Amino acid sequence: MRDSTIDIAKGIGIFLVVLGHFTVFASPLYHYIYLFHMPLFFFISGMFAKPTSIKNCLTQKGKRLLVPYLFYWIFCLTIQYVGQIILFQNFTLNNMNLNIFVGGVLWFLISLWSTSICLLIIHLIYTIGNHFGGKYAYIFYTIITIAGIVLSYNNIKLQFYLSQTMLMLPYFLLGNIFNQKVCLKEKTLYEHLSSYGIISRPFLIAIIIYFIPCDFMDVNGPVIPNILQFFITPLSGIIIVLILSRSFSILWKSIMIDKLGKNSLQILGIHAPFVPLIWTISIPILIKSFSLIGITLSGEQIKGLIWIQILLAIILTMFSHKLGLLLTQLFPRILK
Repeated sequence: MRDSTIDIAKGIGIFLVVLGHFTVFASPLYHYIYLFHMPLFFFISGMFAKPTSIKNCLTQKGKRLLVPYLFYWIFCLTIQYVGQIILFQNFTLNNMNLNIFVGGVLWFLISLWSTSICLLIIHLIYTIGNHFGGKYAYIFYTIITIAGIVLSYNNIKLQFYLSQTMLMLPYFLLGNIFNQKVCLKEKTLYEHLSSYGIISRPFLIAIIIYFIPCDFMDVNGPVIPNILQFFITPLSGIIIVLILSRSFSILWKSIMIDKLGKNSLQILGIHAPFVPLIWTISIPILIKSFSLIGITLSGEQIKGLIWIQILLAIILTMFSHKLGLLLTQLFPRILK
């Protein structure tokens, strides 16, 4: 029977992605979500990465990442502008951003594919020069990461989300090392995580580190805190999610959030254009509802209520999950 630990971790991660888009910029909730939710996905992707050929990297990985990117890019544009027509009757071609490489939240798919290309190139460099050992590849990885940090500090963004790729490369590699090296001692990742729980020392230490005051971080910015916080804080968040996910998988054999994890790519691709539409529809309703009980709130005040943000994020996550399943059935060759 398939262990649901990683699916639950992906489910937690994708819900935080959706919730992050409902939160108020620079609010405490926004801050703590953005500290680690994208490093988590790169870490998990790295855990299951395997050496591949040039042909496989360009074809199979392209089919798994770039084809869905193109599909959801078209989908998001369609929903965005149909929504403008229905809600605002305000639609002009001049407002359309048709740059295919500006995909909003879909940047992760391009960046993940770029990561695979980057690793393949480095692998070829020290394979062709056969006298170099594999350990020297880490020199290249370090150089690339440092370059990404320098670009971030100077607010320089490269095409194809290469800036984000360079920043997230160490998390991808750490995920791969964790699964290939650390977990070999316990045979599987799941057995390794089983030795820890939510009252274990590693979990409690990770909680303490994660909530130490930290500078703002947004990988897609790219904006990162100081170098020490850039590594330690996201890693503590990743440890928290993995241990929580393992504990959930032991306590509950069937849990909805693992289904969200299995469908995380579809939720990622679907949800973004619905966020402003949901706010536009829900704010007048909420203002009226609050006024009926004698509470006067503005639209901005309602947007700042955490429980409203969480409620709308749950609704949109479930909606995106169901719509994603439907789209997968309709377009199996593209999305499966």
